[in-house]
Amino acid sequence: MTRKARRRMDLQLPEDHPIFSYPKGVRSAVAREWLDIGARLANIDKNIEEIKEMLNSQKPEDGNNPEFDASAFAESIEKIFG
Repeated sequence: MTRKARRRMDLQLPEDHPIFSYPKGVRSAVAREWLDIGARLANIDKNIEEIKEMLNSQKPEDGNNPEFDASAFAESIEKIFG
């Protein structure tokens, strides 16, 4: 099994950043986990925006359910995911 190449990234954070509440030996792992979570959240946000755009562009006669309120649905998604 081959190992993925790793790259280094230096960050400057304020002294009171939450990462510093973790012991020195685990900070890098926690920071990687937080970065991965942030990347997934950004992807979720992008998908939500795409869904909202599709729903806003849908005309009532295009859908199978003429009683479906695309705007209300888009607002609900925004409330759920922020």
